[in-house]
Amino acid sequence: KLIERFGEAGFGPKNIFFGHGSFNIAERIIHKLVAPKSMLGYGPQFNEIPTEMEATGGLYKPVPLTEGFVFPVGKTIDELKIGCHSILYIDNPNNPTGFLIPLEGLKYLITTAESVGTIVLVDEAYGDFVADECSAFNLVREYSNLMVIRSFSKALGLAAQRIGYMAVSDALVQYYSKVDVPFEPTLISAIMAKLTLEDGIYIA
Repeated sequence: KLIERFGEAGFGPKNIFFGHGSFNIAERIIHKLVAPKSMLGYGPQFNEIPTEMEATGGLYKPVPLTEGFVFPVGKTIDELKIGCHSILYIDNPNNPTGFLIPLEGLKYLITTAESVGTIVLVDEAYGDFVADECSAFNLVREYSNLMVIRSFSKALGLAAQRIGYMAVSDALVQYYSKVDVPFEPTLISAIMAKLTLEDGIYIA
């Protein structure tokens, strides 16, 4: 159903992973996949994921939003070019401001991060509140360093079922597969998620 929904993105089953909520997937990436060096982000943003990076012994460096709560593209690019960050964390739309970085802006960030060996984790927990055309899922096949997590807990209303999912670039599939846990979601949760995705009127 997810492949049908994001069909134009061009990825297949091997690029999709599930977790016990999107936060659970992010934890696995931070604790088992990336080097515990430095996470670059922007502030304010959802603080629990940076907290997990700090729990590994790593650092979190946020670039402050500009006046008017606009994403600081230039300063983030400059910081990325230093080349010391193992991961760039972008929540998009932003929590708490709701600011949305357009795909063209994301491409610029992902390309720069790719050039210095930094993984980009785009958190689209609130992605269902904007059109699917705005999702970084549409960029997964274009880059080697991109991971995009999404959730059924917000707009789709299945918070108690704990269903998160992720699209991963072809180059990162082989690495994430080694740390993935294949026991989630539960069958009941999977059925509820499938039926929710079929309810186009509700989603609209």
